[in-house]
Amino acid sequence: MNQIIENGNNRPHVPLTLLRRFASRAMEIVDRHAGKHGAIAAYKASLVPIAEAFNQLYDVTQLGDTERRREVAEAVEAAETLRRQVVAWGARLQRDIPGIDLSTFHGSSSPADDIIEAANGVLEKARAHGNLAYLDALLGDIETALASASKEREEAQSLLATRQENAAELRRLAHELQAELVALRRTLRAVLGASHRDVHKLRQTARGKANEDGSSAAADGDFDGLYDEDDDDDELGDDDDESADDSDADTTSASPEASPETSTTRDDAKESAN
Repeated sequence: MNQIIENGNNRPHVPLTLLRRFASRAMEIVDRHAGKHGAIAAYKASLVPIAEAFNQLYDVTQLGDTERRREVAEAVEAAETLRRQVVAWGARLQRDIPGIDLSTFHGSSSPADDIIEAANGVLEKARAHGNLAYLDALLGDIETALASASKEREEAQSLLATRQENAAELRRLAHELQAELVALRRTLRAVLGASHRDVHKLRQTARGKANEDGSSAAADGDFDGLYDEDDDDDELGDDDDESADDSDADTTSASPEASPETSTTRDDAKESAN
């Protein structure tokens, strides 16, 4: 089966953590056996550049996730500080400016952009009133908190946009890499033999095999995250079973690796709300 098996979310069935392992293994294997046959050496021009690009972007994105989570936390904290500043002045504002709406600041469930927008509205009403003895003090407190909240939110949103762009490119590379890995494994099997250890290094475990109809043996929900945490139980091809034959699943088959805390769907939805 030469085509890449995909699920409904357009994600490669092999989790990206495992593709990262496969990419490094495949480059070592190609280098080790390139002199044995031209068919293997040809992967230096096709597989190796894709594997190098995939590994580099995967590592950069993983490191970027740490910074992104820190920036998101800072944005949430800055928005909460702004909310508390408005609440502190709330009693005076409601007494002196009839009809002023402070409902956005009640509780801590409002997203950051709503708090920022509402705070701007409060400042406009306070300035328009024109007869608040405490106006300078109020403006000093709320404007300072507002500037910080706006800055932190912009930085967090910028990092999130970069992450989403990298995620799309990483998935594209993952599909290309997966196709190359399938072809390499078949080439190695033809040249080195099905029982060769390096063939097994690119083989899924038995519980990661594809169904006969080409669909995933694992639920699609297992691959709902973009960046999967390491799970040594899903290490591929390190068994010493020399009796495996050509019926073993190719690298396109699914591995039941659970989605991590950094699931794209859940994490990005949460951050977008903030």
